[in-house]
Amino acid sequence: MWHQVTKFHHSLSVLRAPEMSGARKTRVFHLLLNSGLYLVGTAVIITTINYTLFKFIWHQPFTGASPFILGLIWLGVWSLFRLSMQNHQRTAIFLFLILLWLPAAYTSLRWGALFYQALIIDALVIVLAGILASTRLALIITAITSIYLISLTFLQQHHFIPVDLAWRNNPEDIYNAITVVATLWVITLVSWLYNHELQHALQQMIQSQRALKKERDSLDQKVKLRTQQLKAAQAEKMMQWQQFVELGRSAAEVFHDIKNPLSSASLNLEQLCETDQIANSTDNKKIQTALHSIRYIGQFITAIQCALGSQTACSRFDPARQIRQALRFLSPKAKTNQVKLLTLRLARCRLHGSPHKFHQVVANLVSNAIDACCDLPPSIKRQVSIDLKQTPHQLILVVQDNGSGILPKDQAHIFTPLFTTKPINRGTGLGLTIVKTTVENDFHGQLTFRTQSKQGTTFTVTFPLAKNHPQNPLGHSITKNHPKNLLNRSSQNPTKTPSKKT
Repeated sequence: MWHQVTKFHHSLSVLRAPEMSGARKTRVFHLLLNSGLYLVGTAVIITTINYTLFKFIWHQPFTGASPFILGLIWLGVWSLFRLSMQNHQRTAIFLFLILLWLPAAYTSLRWGALFYQALIIDALVIVLAGILASTRLALIITAITSIYLISLTFLQQHHFIPVDLAWRNNPEDIYNAITVVATLWVITLVSWLYNHELQHALQQMIQSQRALKKERDSLDQKVKLRTQQLKAAQAEKMMQWQQFVELGRSAAEVFHDIKNPLSSASLNLEQLCETDQIANSTDNKKIQTALHSIRYIGQFITAIQCALGSQTACSRFDPARQIRQALRFLSPKAKTNQVKLLTLRLARCRLHGSPHKFHQVVANLVSNAIDACCDLPPSIKRQVSIDLKQTPHQLILVVQDNGSGILPKDQAHIFTPLFTTKPINRGTGLGLTIVKTTVENDFHGQLTFRTQSKQGTTFTVTFPLAKNHPQNPLGHSITKNHPKNLLNRSSQNPTKTPSKKT
């Protein structure tokens, strides 16, 4: 998980790198333009004042720069700033470099290709191109400037282009030195600004890495804690599951020991009724009531034995019978929770497979439906309906409850092993997982559900039925007049011969 987080952070850093570099260039460029606006604006004001004094007050010729030209330069710098603010920064940078390079080119043409002020401006243009634009543009400008200076030197040397070299014979001027020094300071300032932005970006990256490391450590602690909690919960559930298995084994033995005395008592009572030794009708009714109770207990024990029986034995079985046994097995739980079990219809058909696994599917679905109704207030009638219907190709089992429904956040996890929303003493998180696995793997069927908040949940199990293939493991429908069905019914319901009275 941490590897994925680190990979995502690296990808995000790679994607944001060009954006961060562009932001640094934008800040440096805007700072240069703002500085240029202030400097040129100040020069315009000073030049205008001097021009007014020389021209109109002192009536002397003015030899300085024209205020009009300086005003045009200020307007050009302002236009570049506006162009950059309108998301045309690359165009503004390109025009800015051209406006710097053209005066240097004109100076070299007028006073010689090796005029020091022009060379310094050329160096400034190349440095700005590498910082504000790209190394590629800096190389292109260097190549163009080199070709221009070499060609211009050759032409001026052979007197093809006139050149004014009087500045070489004049003594050095302090103003020229100030101009050169100012240009050098501009180059230094630009380099410092860019390095400052790089250091700022590096500090941000270091802070981001520290925050990411802190988040990683916190995430590791959370993952370890969550893993320990999950292991503890799984261990507790597995212990409960083992207890259930042992309880089932013990219960099977106990029920077997109980059923034998019940069978003996039932047989003795039946024989007592047939001997005509009970003359009193009241005693006869009591014996019949006792027989009914013994038979009910026997049916309940049979249902429990079916639930605890073998899981691998496959045969052709009656699904309706398994449903009745499952409902009989769950009737005490339904009665305790005041839930009414409704049987809408039970289709008469047969399936091939494990009767125990089919019983387990029905029991788990109905048991979950009963649990879903437990949260309803007493004023609402709790009920669970079971419907078994047959189509030409399918057997459809529908279990519906009127409980509170399944929350949307839990619907994607209800078939996940060990996932449960019930208290620890009411659920293990294995019921629906077993149902889904059994339906799909053993019966090649399909399990679906539909739920609505505060209106209940409906589980639908579809079992495929094969046609004209009695031995197909998926099962098949048996009609009422089928010879084998008649044979099964006759074997299951043999005609009782009246016993003779002794």
